[in-house]
Order: sequence, then C-alpha cells, then structure tokens
Amino acid sequence: MVNALRVEAFRAIANKDECFKYAKGHEDVLASYGIKKITSSNYDWIDDEGVYVFTIKDKDDSVLGGARIHIAGYLNPLPIQAAIEPIDPSIKNLIFEKGVNRVGEVCALWNSKEVAGKGISYVLVRSCIAKCGIILANQLRLDRLLALCAPWTVKMFAGVGYKIYTDIGEEGTYPYPKPDLRATVMIVNDTESIHLANELDKQKIFDLRKNPIKDALETGPKGEFLMSYDLVIPTLDF
Repeated sequence: MVNALRVEAFRAIANKDECFKYAKGHEDVLASYGIKKITSSNYDWIDDEGVYVFTIKDKDDSVLGGARIHIAGYLNPLPIQAAIEPIDPSIKNLIFEKGVNRVGEVCALWNSKEVAGKGISYVLVRSCIAKCGIILANQLRLDRLLALCAPWTVKMFAGVGYKIYTDIGEEGTYPYPKPDLRATVMIVNDTESIHLANELDKQKIFDLRKNPIKDALETGPKGEFLMSYDLVIPTLDF
C-alpha cells in the first residue's frame, strides 16, 4: 500500500496560492501531451467567486492532480460553454435551461505523470475526482452537473452517476481539444439521488456526504490506497 494521499476542497478565491500550484500542474501535464491551450487551463478562474477546487496531494504536500467545479452565472462562462459554443451554440441550452436554477461543471481534471503506471491514476479519477465532484455539487446545491470528458474518463464518470448527453454533437461528442481527439459531454441531473451510479460508488458517496472528513481505502487496478478526505468548504456563500 502506498502512503496516504490527501483530498482537499476549497473555494478558489479563499486559497489563491493553492490555486496556482494546481493550475501550474495542469498546464505542465497538458504541455507534456502537446496540448498548449484549452478553455479550462487559463488562470482567469482564480478570481471567480463561483469556482471551487479539489486537489489530491501526497505526504510531501505535492499536488498530484485535481479538478474544479465552476458554477454558471458568475465572472466567467463555464469552460464547456467557451469550448463548444463556437462550433455548437446549442450547448447553452444545457446551462440556461428554464427551470434548472443552478448549473455547474467539473472541469480541468488532471493527474501528474509521476503517478502514471502505478495504478493511482484510476483511483484519482474514478474514486476521488469524479466522486468528489458529485459530493461537492450536492454541497453547492447544484441542480445539474456537466463534464466534458476525455475518452478514458467516460466510463469512470458513468460509474458515479453521469450519463452521455446524446442530444448534441455527434451522439454527445465533439472534436476537442484537437481535431484527432474527441470529448464527450456528460451530465448529472440528480446530484442528490445519483440514481445512475453503480451501487458501490453510490454507497461510498452517501457515506462521504455524512462524513466529509475521513480516511478510507480506495481500490485501483494495482491494489488499495489510503485516502484522507477533507471535503468541508468553510467559505460557502449563496
């Protein structure tokens, strides 16, 4: 078993130093894959009151990965809107649909190449990032949660309650961020009940809602990892 990893959540404007560490890690990972610019990789969001961050760190306080939740209607458009609207304006219908009051997006998901091949990447995405996104969406009282997923994350997001939104694009997919890559629009309309989630992940999510500060064993393809969660956000304001 590897040393315990730590998952922390915070509001972006409340911890800008941590935001810069997370953003730099994301930028470096994208650059390593030859991707110079995507809509979620800028730094504008650090001053946006509608952005929340969760990071995964090791015992040395190094950021190994993370993701963000953006809430629609604040300083900047959701990254999914900025990415897709130029090629398909109908993406706005998902964000500003009548009767859907609070919409958010999980975006800028990444993990360090330092953990590649160790079985940790799977744990970070499926058991931490996607799952924590659902938990924070519930804390933030979001009616709808969106994600623009890379091909390798689609199945992991589906496991925690997302579904592919096939009514737009090519069965929900778009050529993004490069013509030879396809991103998939995924959606959760029930952040409270998450009825599409598989039973194991659903029970873990429900347990973390009740106990947002806890240690838990997470299982990946190469064994178990001890995860220390702190998903309490002290600066909620709505």
